[in-house]
Amino acid sequence: MNLSRMKDHVEVGGADRFRQLGLYLILVGYPFYVFFNAYNGLYSHIIIVLFLMLLLPRVIASRNELVTEFPFLLLLWSYGSIAFVSIWFPASNYYDYWGFMDSFSYLVIGAIGVWCIGLLGTSEIKIIKIILSITTLWLSTSVVLDSYGIVDKQCYQWLSFGRIVFYKSNINYYSFWLLFSMWGTIALLWQQSKWQTLISIICYCLTCWALLKTSSVTPQVALFISTLVFLLSLIPLSRGRYQIYLIAASLMIVIPVVWVTIAPLRFEGELTFFNRFPIIASYLYLFDFSATIIRDSPVFGYGYGATMNIPISVDNPQSWLRFPGGHSHNIVFLLLIEYGLFGLLYCICFLLLLFDYVFQKVIGFAGAPAVWALFVSGQVIFSLSFSVWRPDVVLCYCMFFIMLIIAVGPSKREWVTRMRSLLEPGVVVLTISATLFYIAD
Repeated sequence: MNLSRMKDHVEVGGADRFRQLGLYLILVGYPFYVFFNAYNGLYSHIIIVLFLMLLLPRVIASRNELVTEFPFLLLLWSYGSIAFVSIWFPASNYYDYWGFMDSFSYLVIGAIGVWCIGLLGTSEIKIIKIILSITTLWLSTSVVLDSYGIVDKQCYQWLSFGRIVFYKSNINYYSFWLLFSMWGTIALLWQQSKWQTLISIICYCLTCWALLKTSSVTPQVALFISTLVFLLSLIPLSRGRYQIYLIAASLMIVIPVVWVTIAPLRFEGELTFFNRFPIIASYLYLFDFSATIIRDSPVFGYGYGATMNIPISVDNPQSWLRFPGGHSHNIVFLLLIEYGLFGLLYCICFLLLLFDYVFQKVIGFAGAPAVWALFVSGQVIFSLSFSVWRPDVVLCYCMFFIMLIIAVGPSKREWVTRMRSLLEPGVVVLTISATLFYIAD
């Protein structure tokens, strides 16, 4: 392991081996689950509960030392409060009360699971390296063999949690995890030794092959952009790195906000070219409609779950009557639609916090380029696809953050103290202000 990271991990004794087992089982079992079963069906409700049960020993054993993710828990509390007042004092009739009661519970379960990762022992990191390397190689190879019809998924029935699914949405789940696990593996192995660097290169090549053979465009776009970020991150910068990286990361929010200010664009004459590419045209129409309805209620939004009920009133290539899948396919647009200005402020707070958390941890770390590639791959995927709180989607978010924590290590106590002093007053003011504004409206 890189020497700059050694001080961030601790050795654990024999009494702590049991709490490590749950994380190992999740990292081993999740690739099998997403490849065979993930599609937001019955299994997803069972798996997310199992996810928490496997990590409960870690929660119990680490409850006194887990201050590392406190700022993120504070933001989760703020999000829950804003979502709650948006349905109790709704600004529209499109909110989804029962959807909130159901899906927010999944988010809480997932957040507890991510929170309890805590401090990782040096021996634990060594085992995680092996697990991630093997599962990434297995999953990428299985996807390639399945795409060529050499080995069908049905042949793995004995490894499946239940009935194997072949839905198109299932491709997204395992493709996203494959991309996350690849960059997480590379972050842990890159330049640690010749053999580990070689394994990381093999993981990258097989993952590229697998993702390019799937029919899902989003992970392919994320792969291309994250690879570009990895290569650019190898360029040494004497100064201005923080500012440059922050500007690049903030595009995730800036682009939707700018779009809202200029919507509606009404892609008719000028978009004849894009109509030759149905996927691009669909995204453009969907995002433009999202930006347009945000302009109609920019302060309060439409309430939690509104994207499931708002009718699409403009012509579109797919003749949608409502948002496909019940969401805007962009997490920033989703929060702006549901919570308006308060959703935007929440997005800004969370992105700044997450960016600062990653940046302060990867200084001097050999795997930093892969960490930034992992960071950006998540940004791209959640800007083009998942943006609702369904069980399998929550698990996807959770596994992304778990991979990020594994790759960069836990937060430093001084950073947590600094963020708490900066964040706590702002979050309290944001939450109280949102509550008062919704009540007054």
